[in-house]
Amino acid sequence: MKSFLYLILTVALFGEIHNCSGVGETPSEAKEEAKKSAVAESSTYIKSVFQKSSSLNNKKEMRYILETIAKGVCKIESGKVQIFNNHWEFHGVCKVENEAISKTEEILQRVERLENRENSIFEKIANLENQIQNLPKDSEQVEGLKREIESLKIEVEKFPKVENLYYTISQNYKTTNLRISKLFTNLESEIESLESLQKEEISKFENRFATISQNISNLESRVSILERYQKYIFLTLSIFGVVILLLLFRRGVTIEKIADISTVSDKVEISTEKKIYYKNEKLKIDFANRLDREMYFYIIDINMRDETTLLYPAQNDNNLLLPNSKRELPEIDVVPPFGRDILKIIASPLKLEIPKIIYGKKSRVFKDSRGFSNPNIDKIEMEIAEESIVSDKDILAHFRGQALKSGFTLFENYIEVETRG
Repeated sequence: MKSFLYLILTVALFGEIHNCSGVGETPSEAKEEAKKSAVAESSTYIKSVFQKSSSLNNKKEMRYILETIAKGVCKIESGKVQIFNNHWEFHGVCKVENEAISKTEEILQRVERLENRENSIFEKIANLENQIQNLPKDSEQVEGLKREIESLKIEVEKFPKVENLYYTISQNYKTTNLRISKLFTNLESEIESLESLQKEEISKFENRFATISQNISNLESRVSILERYQKYIFLTLSIFGVVILLLLFRRGVTIEKIADISTVSDKVEISTEKKIYYKNEKLKIDFANRLDREMYFYIIDINMRDETTLLYPAQNDNNLLLPNSKRELPEIDVVPPFGRDILKIIASPLKLEIPKIIYGKKSRVFKDSRGFSNPNIDKIEMEIAEESIVSDKDILAHFRGQALKSGFTLFENYIEVETRG
C-alpha cells in the first residue's frame, strides 16, 4: 500500500512513470537492460510531447535526439533484483521528469524559430533570382545583380548553423554529471547568443535585399530603353567590361596580406639589381644570412593575381646558409603576369617540410577578410602545418605553423619588384 501511494505521489509531483525490467548475467547487467527498456518507453512518451514540432519531425537525426534526451531525463526510481533460472532479473519503475521535458520542449521550439528565420533568408534569395529571369540575359547590369545574389549566398553559408544546436543539445544530455538546471543554463546561453547574432545578421541581409530589389525594379523600367539603344549600349558595356577586366588584372589589394609584410627582421636580407624589370630580362635575386648561426632559407613570390610560388629551394637544393654568408639564385626569366610582385624570404633554424601546393584550392587563412590578423591564427597555422597539401596562399602559414608546433622562431623579410611587358 505504501509503495502504491508513493507511486501516485511521484507521478503527481514529478512526472511520467513507466514499468521497466531487464535480464542479465549479473545484477548490474539486469539493471542496465531495465534502463534501456525504460529509455525506449520514455522515447515514445517524449515523441508524443514533441509531435507538434514539425521541424524536428522532419529531421533524420530526430530518433537519435529523442533517445539521447530520454537517457538524460529518465532514471530508475525503484525496483528489486532477484535470481531466476540461473540468471538475474530486475523489475521496477522509472521516472521521466516532466519539468525537464517541458523545458526541453521550450528550447527546441526556440531552435525551430531560429531555423525558420534562416530558411526565410534562402526563400528571399530565391525570389530575387526569379525576379531577374525576365531581364535581358546579356546585360552587364543583370550580371552584376547575379554576382550580388551569389555574394549573398556565400554570406548565408557563413551564417551560424542552427543545426549545430541539435548536436549541442544531444551532447549536453549525454553529460550525466551535469545538474538539469545547469544543463538548461548552458543551452539557453548558447541559444540567446545565436538569437542575438542572427537578429543582427538578418538586419544586414534585409538592407541588402531591399537594395537589390530596388536595383531590379529600376532595371525593369529601363528594359525598353535598353532595347531601343541596344547598339550603343553594347559598345558602352564592352568598354565597361574591358575596364573591369583591367581592374581585376591589377587587383593586388591582398598581395600585402598574403605576404604579411608586417613581419620584418634585419637578420635576413633579400635584394635585386633593380626595382623594375621588363619582359625577357633576367631577374637576379641575392639573399644573406646576418645571424650568427646557420639557417635554412626559403623564398616565395606573390604576384598581382594573388598567386604564391615557392621560388627557393628547388628540388635537391641545399638551402642551408652559414652564419654571415650570402647566396645568389639562378637567373629567372621575366614572363607574364606583369605587375607588382612581393618577394618574401623566411629563415628557419630547422629544415621545414614543404607541402604539395595546389593553385585554386580554398585558402584556410584567407577564408574571411581578417587573414593573418585573425585572433585564432596560431591555431589555424598549426592545423595547416599538419596538412600535406595546401593552397598556394597558405604556404607561409604552413611554415609558421611548423615553427609554432616545434617552438622555434622564423626570421622574415621582403622586397617589392615591378615587372612590365
